Amino acid sequence: MLREVRVGLVDSGLPRGAAAERLVLGCGFRLDADQEVAPGIAEPDALGHASAVARAVLAACPEARLVVAQIFFARLVTTAAQAAAGLDWLARQGVAVVNMSFGLAADRAVLRDARARAAARGVVLVASAPARGDPVFPASYPGVIRVTGDARCA
Repeated sequence: MLREVRVGLVDSGLPRGAAAERLVLGCGFRLDADQEVAPGIAEPDALGHASAVARAVLAACPEARLVVAQIFFARLVTTAAQAAAGLDWLARQGVAVVNMSFGLAADRAVLRDARARAAARGVVLVASAPARGDPVFPASYPGVIRVTGDARCA
């Protein structure tokens, strides 16, 4: 019997379409009035990014179960604190792998520390890295698998 494989997405919301059937759990991480990260209800993916990533994950691993930490809402803009809170939450949900399709221009201790905690739990971490230009985080942290897409692919 195969063990359930949970894949975490730090992304733009709950996937739509067929990928929604593989969703186990989701949580949204917004900034409150005091600019503190507040966990709450995850929303359907209005930006389409999480849905596209979920389809790619499920194409490679159809048996995967998805767990989503929403850090993007109306725009693809977030903070290191939101990303760290999402990553910490995913690690506590027992995910085996986390995909982080974002890159912050500067190292932030809060995200660096969340990466270390997730890695200590044995979570495999994957993050986007630009094909050219300056390094980004979390892709530049030790132990994170850096991936780059190719826009020329269909």
